Amino acid sequence: MYVGRVVIVLVCVSCAAAFGQDRPHLNFADPLQLLDCQPVTSVPCFSASFNVVDSNGVPAAVNFPKGDRLLSDLTLTADDVPVKIFYASTSSSQKSARGRVALVLVDISGSMARRLASGESRFQAARSALGQFLETFQDGVDEVAIVPFESHDVAATIHSASFARTREQALAQVQKIPAPAKNNNTALYSAVSFGLDLLQDHVGSLRSNGTAPPQATLVVMTDGRNEVLAGDDAGLLNGPEGLDEVARKALASQVQVIGIGFGEPGEIDLEALRRMSNDPPYMATDAESLRNAFGIARKLLLDRLEVAFLSPWPDRASLAGRSVRFKASLLLADGSSLASNEAVFGTPQVGLPLFSNKAGVDELAALNRQMKSSETDWLTLLRPVFVFLGLGAVLVIAWFWIPRLVWPGQYVGRLALAKPAGRWAGPARAAQPSARALAASAPPGFEHGKPGSRARSPQDVTVVQPATEDTRVRLRRDYGS
Repeated sequence: MYVGRVVIVLVCVSCAAAFGQDRPHLNFADPLQLLDCQPVTSVPCFSASFNVVDSNGVPAAVNFPKGDRLLSDLTLTADDVPVKIFYASTSSSQKSARGRVALVLVDISGSMARRLASGESRFQAARSALGQFLETFQDGVDEVAIVPFESHDVAATIHSASFARTREQALAQVQKIPAPAKNNNTALYSAVSFGLDLLQDHVGSLRSNGTAPPQATLVVMTDGRNEVLAGDDAGLLNGPEGLDEVARKALASQVQVIGIGFGEPGEIDLEALRRMSNDPPYMATDAESLRNAFGIARKLLLDRLEVAFLSPWPDRASLAGRSVRFKASLLLADGSSLASNEAVFGTPQVGLPLFSNKAGVDELAALNRQMKSSETDWLTLLRPVFVFLGLGAVLVIAWFWIPRLVWPGQYVGRLALAKPAGRWAGPARAAQPSARALAASAPPGFEHGKPGSRARSPQDVTVVQPATEDTRVRLRRDYGS
C-alpha cells in the first residue's frame, strides 16, 4: 500500500510538472523602456511588451480579456510592489497604431550554397521562407528591410539598406539578394552590430517626425558561426571580445533580436546566437522548419501585449543605482492565469537614468483620463487659489518683516511738527515771529495777497528760518550720549 501511494504521488507530480511546462506564459518581448510622460505627469513611466509563448518559445493562442477587463485583469509588480497600469492593448485592439519595423539579416556565406535533402540549396530555401514571412505584411503599418551579409562590404551593405513600406517592395528586396559565393565568409557579429545601428537610427527618425515609437525587431539567420579570414573587411568583430561587444550592444539596444540557425546543429554557434538574442534561438534543419522559424518570428512581432505603467518612485533620481525586477500576470477570460518571466531594469550608479522614449499619444491620453478620474473636482478648482495665497504670504513677509530683521533701527514714527505761520522768516531771534510780522517782512514781489507786486531787485535780502529740533528724525539709538 505504501509503495502504491508513493507511485501515485510521483505520477501526479510528473503529470503536473509536464502540464506546467506545456502551459503558455507571458514573455517579455522587448527590454523595458523608461518613458517620459510629461506634460501629464513628471513621474517616470515604463513600457513593456509581452508575447504569449509555450515552453519552447513558440507563440500560443489565447483569448485576451476585452476592453477595460484587460487593464483590470493585468497585474504587474516592481520589486514585488504593485504598480499602477494605465495602458494595456493587444495588437488587434490597438489597430496597429504604433506600426512595426523589422530588419532581416540573411547569411549569404559560401556554405549557403549547400544542397538540402529536397534538392534545393539553403539559399533557395531561405528566399522561399522570406516570401512566407512577408505574406502577412500590412501596407502602411509594416516596414521591413531584407539585407544580405557575408564578410565583404558589411558596413556599406547594411547602412545603405532601405525599409520597404509595401509588400511588393519587400518581395523585390528578396529577389535582389545575391547568390552566395565561395569566398564569402560569415561576419555574424559585425552584421548584427551594424544592423542594430541601422534599426535604431530608423526608429529614431520616425520618433523625431512625431510618429509613435514602433515595435522594432531584428531577425538574423545564419548557417554557421562567425568567421573572419584574410581578405575580409578590416576591423570586423571576431573572437570572444567581439561576441562580448555585440552581446552588450544587443542588450542595451531596446530591440527584440531573434536568432535563427539553419543547418546542422554542430555547424552553428548556438551560444553566440543565444547571447545576441533576447530568447533562445530557433533551429531549422530543412526548408519546412525554416519556414516555421520565420513564421514564429513574424508571429512574435504581430501578437503582442503592450503595457505602460507608472513607476513606483516619484522621479528619476530615485531610480538611480537600482536594479528593479519586474513580473506580470494576466487573468484570462476562462479563469486561468498567465505568469511572466522576470525582467530586470538596471540604472547607472551615478547620474539620472535616461529616457528611452517619449510616451505615445495613446499612452498619454489613457494616463490623463486615469489621473483625472482619481482627482477630486474641488481640489482641482482650489489648487490655483492656494498657490496664489501662498505666494501672497511670501511676498508680505519679504516686504514687511525681513527688512526689520536686516536693519534693526529705531523708527520714531509720526512726528508732530509745528505749522509755520508764514512762508517767510524774519531775522533770527529767540521768539517765533507773528504771522503779521512775517507778512510784513516778505521780500518785495512776494507779498501775500498783493497782486501786481514789483519784481525783486538784487538788493533785496532773503532770510531763511533756521530748522528746529522738531524737524529732525532719529533713526538709531544713542548710547551714552
